[in-house]
Amino acid sequence: MANAQKCIYWKEESLIPEEIPEQYYSLDDNQMPYGGATDIHGKILWKVSKEEHDQMMFRIKKAFGKE
Repeated sequence: MANAQKCIYWKEESLIPEEIPEQYYSLDDNQMPYGGATDIHGKILWKVSKEEHDQMMFRIKKAFGKE
């Protein structure tokens, strides 16, 4: 029988950053102008910063030749 490789996680990391304090999304405020995610109750899980948005847009424009 062939040796099976085990998937071992050395460190479990949360997919949700811990730096955002508990905050709920409001439709009246522009709290996530560059994107982000909320849970089903409206609690903000993560936000995209302007710098992250600019980096993503640069990579997309570079990939499709629209620099």
